[in-house]
Amino acid sequence: MSKPIEIKAVLFDLEGTLVDFQWNLKDAAAEILDLLAAFDIDPCILGPHPDYARLYNTTQDIIKAWPRDRKTELLKQLGTVYDRYDADALSRWKLYPDTLDTLESLAQETIPMGVVSNCGRNAVDKVVKKFQLHPFFKLIITRNDVTFVKPHPQGLALACRQISLPAVNTLYVGDSVNDIVPATRIGMPS
Repeated sequence: MSKPIEIKAVLFDLEGTLVDFQWNLKDAAAEILDLLAAFDIDPCILGPHPDYARLYNTTQDIIKAWPRDRKTELLKQLGTVYDRYDADALSRWKLYPDTLDTLESLAQETIPMGVVSNCGRNAVDKVVKKFQLHPFFKLIITRNDVTFVKPHPQGLALACRQISLPAVNTLYVGDSVNDIVPATRIGMPS
C-alpha cells in the first residue's frame, strides 16, 4: 500500500470551477484565427477545430524565432482579443453556489489557496474583487504571468514555486481536461 498524499495547499481554476463558464469559445477562436492569418500564420497548421488554449500556446511556439518587434505586436493584439473575451465573460460570471462555503471551510483549516487561470489578470482581479474572494487566495496566476497557458503546466509549476510546496502536496481543482492534464504532467493531484 502506498502512503497517503498530504495536501498542504489547494489551487483552483477560475472559470468553470469557482464561477460558471461564460467564455465565448467559438467566436473567440474565429477572431484569433483571423488575427493569426493577418500575421501570415497559416490556420491549417493549427488543426480543424483549435481551442483557445491551443491557439495561444501554438502561437507562442510559432513566433519564438520571430523578430522582437513583430512578436511583440502580435502578442499585444492577441492579448487584446483574449482580454475582450475575458471582459465579456466577466459581465456574466456568477459564483457557483458552493464556492464560498468551500473556500471558507478550507480557510478554517488554514490551507493556503490560490488560483491558476487561463483568463487575464484584469478579469481575474475584477471577479475576485466583485465576489470578495481576495482574502482566500495567497496567490493568483493568470495568462499574463506565463508564456504558455493550460494545458501546459507552466502556471501550476509557477504557483508551486510561489507557495514553496512540491506539486505532490498541492491539489488542483479544475473543470476540464485542460486542468487535469497539466496537473498530471507535474505530479500534482487533481
